[in-house]
Amino acid sequence: MAQEKIEVVRVAPHDGYQRRVVEYRLSTRDAIVLRVNQIIWLLAGIVCLLLLVRVIFVAINANPSSDFVAWLYALTNNFVAPFAGITGNLTLGSIVIDVPALIAMALYTIAAAVITYVIRILLGSTGGMRSVTEVERLD
Repeated sequence: MAQEKIEVVRVAPHDGYQRRVVEYRLSTRDAIVLRVNQIIWLLAGIVCLLLLVRVIFVAINANPSSDFVAWLYALTNNFVAPFAGITGNLTLGSIVIDVPALIAMALYTIAAAVITYVIRILLGSTGGMRSVTEVERLD
């Protein structure tokens, strides 16, 4: 990532000593790319967290007539629907594992990783440093 180096040099009039203030910061472009990638990971994390709660609720056979459970199932159905036909739920004794939700979690995580990587490649800088030095005499 590219950085900007901003250096301010102040020369004191009474003793002639220089006082330097050096600041390193990301370029504006890289800061925007970083923030967009953080937002993408945040959204992917929220979706995966909701899907994880769904998997747990299905596994413990939570009451689907409960308002919160019904809301969660209705919300997460939109995220699981593209993967529902791949495989059915897995039953281990009395525990049901929501395999399509687990597949959705894995693929949404991979999709977020690929999208953020492509954004970094296409929009991120190639590196380097921009240096700005400002000299100021205090009189």
